[in-house]
Amino acid sequence: MKYTIPCFLSGILGVLLLCHNAPAEIYGQFTGWKACSECHSELRDGWLGTRHAGAFESLSKSGQQDLPDCLRCHVVGYGQSGGFLDPELTMELSGVQCESCHGPGKRHSDMPEATGSIIRAPAKDLCLTCHTRGQDPNFDYQKKIASIHGEEAAPPIHRPTAPLKSPSNLKLHVDKTVIELESVNEGVPVIANVFLKNTGENDIRITDLVSS
Repeated sequence: MKYTIPCFLSGILGVLLLCHNAPAEIYGQFTGWKACSECHSELRDGWLGTRHAGAFESLSKSGQQDLPDCLRCHVVGYGQSGGFLDPELTMELSGVQCESCHGPGKRHSDMPEATGSIIRAPAKDLCLTCHTRGQDPNFDYQKKIASIHGEEAAPPIHRPTAPLKSPSNLKLHVDKTVIELESVNEGVPVIANVFLKNTGENDIRITDLVSS
């Protein structure tokens, strides 16, 4: 037996099918990282190598991908309008993405110069909503925030060479010439301790260090 679907029902069915396969940016304020990368490709490249990018996969491997309390911190906008629903509908919002920290990006994408269209500098408290003492007891905010967009090359390290001579021909020996630092973002000040030993009787004042 054949059934005929009225025209108006056929139209509704088509809309439902469209919505089922529609990306999140069509029906919500969240756009997903691919939309952000159109203007911020350099941040995208770094972020793709972070644990944040694979946060949803880590849940799947442990069989926790259906737990609401876990999803809240491993996807974008879970429980919010236009946020992550499930892997079939909104996989583009899986993982800890740009909008997890900077808020929904639809308005910012439409009007990049608009004031308040995006959270440009997320507060530490936002990180602590997921990196709690119970879930992440060793969380170090200052250390993690430096590589939030991925590992970057550290800026040149200023190292004195040894031995050095002062104008008065006093020798200055450097006990440690290699300084190891973890990767930091460009523009972040770096403070390193260098241990010096004066073998002469007079004081030596260091006025400048030159990159080796």
